[in-house]
Amino acid sequence: MKALKIFFGLEHGGLNSFDNITGHFLSYQHEPDNPHSLSGNEVSAIHVDQRGFIWVGTWHNGLNRFDQLIVSIKNYLEKVETQDNAETAQMPVKQIMDSDALKSLYQELAVCLENNDMNAIELMN
Repeated sequence: MKALKIFFGLEHGGLNSFDNITGHFLSYQHEPDNPHSLSGNEVSAIHVDQRGFIWVGTWHNGLNRFDQLIVSIKNYLEKVETQDNAETAQMPVKQIMDSDALKSLYQELAVCLENNDMNAIELMN
């Protein structure tokens, strides 16, 4: 049997993994006193990049990079001021794209703009 780790996010359960060889589930969740834990438990997006890093987006707590080799999480938080400036909030991360996908999207957009094809641009949204 080929070793396989499956990563998945839960609405309020953080980042989770299943190892098909051991049959074990692991859960990575936000720990308030640990800056190297997941920034929030409401996972909204997951992406594995070419280097094997697992990028985890959250609805209210920014972006995280999980290095599964050394079991380390780095948070990327950008605070946004609210209208009343009384507090700060995080922008939701709804999708994560690698540089190749982003480059392709920009190229498609450039062609649409060059051809003045506004219908195609609306379909891309």
